[in-house]
Amino acid sequence: MSDNNKPSGFANLAAQAKKSQAKHQNLAQARQKQRVKQAARAKNALPQSKRATPTRPSAPPPTIQHAQGVDAETAARLEAEARRLQGSFGRLDKDAKLVAIYDDIGRLEDLFVNLPGRLDQLRTKGFVHSGHLELRINQLDDEWDEKVRPHLDKQLKTELMKLDREINALEALQATLARPTESGLQAFKLKNDSAERAVKETTRNLQNLYKGVQNGLNEVESEICKAEWMMERLAQAPDIQLLKAEGPLMAVEAEWEKTGDDDKDPDGVLYLTDQRLIFEQNEKKATKKFLFITTASEKVQKLLINEQVRDIVEVKHREERRGFSLGKDDLLEIEFGGQADLTRAQFHLKGQDSSDWAAVLKMVRNGEIDGLRAEAFVGAMEEAAAATATIPQQCPSCLASVPPQPRGVLSYTCEFCHTAITAELPA
Repeated sequence: MSDNNKPSGFANLAAQAKKSQAKHQNLAQARQKQRVKQAARAKNALPQSKRATPTRPSAPPPTIQHAQGVDAETAARLEAEARRLQGSFGRLDKDAKLVAIYDDIGRLEDLFVNLPGRLDQLRTKGFVHSGHLELRINQLDDEWDEKVRPHLDKQLKTELMKLDREINALEALQATLARPTESGLQAFKLKNDSAERAVKETTRNLQNLYKGVQNGLNEVESEICKAEWMMERLAQAPDIQLLKAEGPLMAVEAEWEKTGDDDKDPDGVLYLTDQRLIFEQNEKKATKKFLFITTASEKVQKLLINEQVRDIVEVKHREERRGFSLGKDDLLEIEFGGQADLTRAQFHLKGQDSSDWAAVLKMVRNGEIDGLRAEAFVGAMEEAAAATATIPQQCPSCLASVPPQPRGVLSYTCEFCHTAITAELPA
C-alpha cells in the first residue's frame, strides 16, 4: 500500500494540533493547572464500602462441622462443597469492595501526575515533537475531572450500597455452611452466584465509565515509552549527530533487507527525524562457528543509511507472512531520488506497524510534522531555518549553484571547487 492510505492515530493528531495551537497554554501554565487538579483530587476521597471500615468488620467464616445423619461419603462431599463455597465467598467479599476499580483509578491518577514529568524529561534530551501528547494529556485530564470522575464517584456510592446489602445477606447465610446440608448449601450457592453476577456486572459498568480516558492515557504512555527508548538508543549511537533543532520522531529495531539473506543483512535501529531517515547497524556478528554454532562474535555498530526525507519519492508498506512464521512481518519499502545515495531500501520492522511509519513519513515530507512540535521549541526551529537560509545560493569561488540545505546546516563544501561556504549569520 502507498503512503496515500488512511493515516495512523499519530497522524490524525496533526489536525488537532493545528486547531488547538492558538489556544495551547505554555508549559508553565499547563503544569500549574495540573498541580491544582492533583491537589483537588487528593482531597476528594472516593466512596468506600461500609464493610471496609473498622466498625463493621466481616465476620470470620464459621468452622465446618461434620455433617450429621448421612453416610460418610455424602458427609465428605457436603463438607468439601461447604469449604469451596467458603473460599468463593471470601473472594467475592473482596471483589464486592471493588478493589479492581480503585486500582484502576489509582493508576489513572498516577499517570496524570507522572506523564507530564516524563515528557518534560524527554524534552531536555531533545524530543521536541510532543505537542500532540501534551494536548492529549490536557484533554483527558479535563474530561476526567469535569465529567468522568464526578459521575464515577456518584455511581460508586450507589453501587457500593447495593453490593453491601448483597454481601451482608450472604454473610448471614454463612451459618448454613457450618452444618452443611443439601438444601442449605443449595440456598447459599444460589445467593452466592447471584451476588457474583452482580459484582461482575457492576465492575464492568463502572469500568465502561472511564474506559475512554484509560485507553487514551495508555496510548499516550505507549508513545512516551517509545520516545524514551528512542532517546536512550540515540544517546548510545556516537555516529548519529543531530542538526540544530532537528527533532527525532520514531525508532524501531529493524533489519535492512539489503541482500535477502538473513545471515548477511544488517540488523540495527531505524530512526526517523523531522529531516532524515537513518539506519544504524547494531548487532553481534559471528566471527567463528563450529557445526552451525557460534563460538565467537564481535559487536558491529556503524551508520549505514543517512538520507534526507526530502529525497524520498515513494513509501510503501505491507504485512507479509514469510517462511514458517505464525505471524506477519511488517515491511517498509522506501524509494529515493534527488541527491540520495540509495535508490531503494526495504526494512523489516520488529515491533511497530509499517503503516504508522508510512503515515509519519508522509507528514514529514509535506511539512505537517511541524504542527506536532511542542510550543517551546517552535522558535528554535524557525531560527535554524532562518540561519540555513543565509547560505549563499552560489559558490563565491566558481559560481556553481549551491543546492538547498537541510534546516540547521550552517556550512556547505562546493562539490566542484571544494570551497567551504558558510551561512552569513548576523554579527
